[in-house]
Amino acid sequence: MNETTDTQPLTLRPAQEEILAYRGGRMAVSAVPGSGKTFTLSLLAAKLIADKRVDVEGGRQVLVVTFLNSSVDTFRARIRKRLHETGLPDSGFDVRTLHSLALEIVRWAGEAPSEDLVVFDDMQSRHILESAVDGWINDNVRLWETFLPDTGHEYSPQMIARWRDITATTAASFIRAAKNDRYSPDAILNAIQEQFNSPHGTDEEPNVARSPLMHMLAGIYGRYQTALARQGGLDYDDLIWGATERLEHRPDLVDSLRARWPFVLEDEAQDSVPLQEILLEQLTGPTGNWVRVGDPNQAITSTFTAAHPRFFSRFIDRSDVTARALPNSGRSAPLIIGAANAMLNWAIDHHPVPEVRRDAFRRQDILPTPPG
Repeated sequence: MNETTDTQPLTLRPAQEEILAYRGGRMAVSAVPGSGKTFTLSLLAAKLIADKRVDVEGGRQVLVVTFLNSSVDTFRARIRKRLHETGLPDSGFDVRTLHSLALEIVRWAGEAPSEDLVVFDDMQSRHILESAVDGWINDNVRLWETFLPDTGHEYSPQMIARWRDITATTAASFIRAAKNDRYSPDAILNAIQEQFNSPHGTDEEPNVARSPLMHMLAGIYGRYQTALARQGGLDYDDLIWGATERLEHRPDLVDSLRARWPFVLEDEAQDSVPLQEILLEQLTGPTGNWVRVGDPNQAITSTFTAAHPRFFSRFIDRSDVTARALPNSGRSAPLIIGAANAMLNWAIDHHPVPEVRRDAFRRQDILPTPPG
């Protein structure tokens, strides 16, 4: 299909045309690398506005949620350019990262003055976590050293430093996972106590010897949260948690936000954590308009966040979701495409580990761009 404008003709691939035929409801777009995810999602946002699917004069907007701050600027520029090409003003859309969206929701809830809300970035949060780790180690040296191998000699400074770094990295992953599942430090310790409840009913700390790793990580988590509270701030995970809680318990807030953003378009959905999916599910409602675009075979952020592409893959397979694909890559030569497809299909069909065959990838061949 050629969409002619006053500036230049726009030639779309057939798969992109199907995406732009969207009118409402839930849609998942499984996109391969180089398929033009940002380009297509930007066109869709502009088309919804041009087709008057959004009451721009009434203050309604298409909301685009993306992963990186740099992507926000890219989306804004592309949507604005497309609207100008069709003779429309650059209004009717809002582009946010997940964290800026969560911050807007918390502020919109109006439960505290905006100037009192302090959000620590990743670097600041890491510094606070490092202090929490050091504090816990200083108070629990003997327990901390039980994880090290018994060499019969004093541990070298290099071994101590390496184990300390591993502790901090593991604690960061543990805290992210706990917050994504909405477990406070006390809730985790209570769960440990219930699971390993002593039949003797002593007042000692419950069965530390039976769950030392969990006690260490929960203890660091508690110190970390105390430090955040002492400084009157939240980290990014707290922010998403807080926004989700407000949407779940404030129907008035949900109604006003759904009216403000009647369409939600989510980019890089494979990078979303489960709590993000819950947040956007609450924001759009059971019959709302929600488009998620991502690559279910890309797992770059799964090593340092609670994200995993399997969550997006499950969304694609939901019965209330219309599944579409962007299979054509304009980025790679046929030799590279063939190698990628061969590796993907081998992993699904022949990998020696059953869990890898079953869970690691979604079968979706990369196709070259059609002629023209």
